[in-house]
Amino acid sequence: MQSSLNNLLHIDLHVNSLHTLASHIRTGLELNAKKRNSSFGIDLRKNLLDYACENQDFLNWLFEHQSNMKQFEMYVFRLSDGRSMDVKWFKNEISHLESNCRSYTLLIVLCCIVISSALATVAGGMIYRHRWKLRYLLFMSRKRFFGYRRLPDYTLIENYRFDAFISYAEDNFRFILDEVIPTLETGNVSLCLHQRDFLPGNAISDNIIHAIQSSRKTIVILSEAFLRSKWCMYEFNMARMESIYSREDNVCLVIVMLEQVPHDKMPLEMLRWIQENSYIEYTPEQDGNIMFWENLKLAMQ
Repeated sequence: MQSSLNNLLHIDLHVNSLHTLASHIRTGLELNAKKRNSSFGIDLRKNLLDYACENQDFLNWLFEHQSNMKQFEMYVFRLSDGRSMDVKWFKNEISHLESNCRSYTLLIVLCCIVISSALATVAGGMIYRHRWKLRYLLFMSRKRFFGYRRLPDYTLIENYRFDAFISYAEDNFRFILDEVIPTLETGNVSLCLHQRDFLPGNAISDNIIHAIQSSRKTIVILSEAFLRSKWCMYEFNMARMESIYSREDNVCLVIVMLEQVPHDKMPLEMLRWIQENSYIEYTPEQDGNIMFWENLKLAMQ
């Protein structure tokens, strides 16, 4: 309030188009009344005072100082929808104004963030759990529906080009070279080895699936080195998906336990497969070794 009105205590503003009263005027009247140890008075009759959230400071002040308002019972309040309400209604509703005007924007945003995070976590967990299935189905869909062309010399699944695709880690190459190839690749038996039979220039993932689909069996030479290899695990999981979704009851995946691998080092998919399907344990002992190769040859048929 301007310095020239430092002693102003009474204001007659009735019959105007006022919707509110500025805060500095309200503060000035209170200070003037306090300085003079008196009371102030205002006449706001026949004004449409806005009953709205943005005006709640004034409305609360008005309710608190209603005794200072001349003929307060005649005041009229305008709602946002254009309706006019009397003082009796105002006194009943003013206590609910703050809660009605409280902004829930932050709460809504936080709830949306929490819900979105929860859904993203669930979706991420589901995707991670079924990641190999999704990768396999994506590859098959790409080939089937989006014009993905077969690799050269691809044969129909009923006419396999290889008897077995050997999936192994590089650390176990001597075992493949010294024992697997000389023992198994005899007569009419043909093996697919990535170092020998993968087509140069093609993506590794394409070569792997091509090898699995064009081989009657996929033989996994399981070792700790195998578990550490990203591409070895890719070969295992794609062969697992091939067995589940493309070969019907004809399981095409054979696990050879080259060495004892602790279960706690195996990923869940590998452990579940071993628990639900039989596997063959390799042994260098003479009698057991003969039985091992016989069992492996039988599994390839």
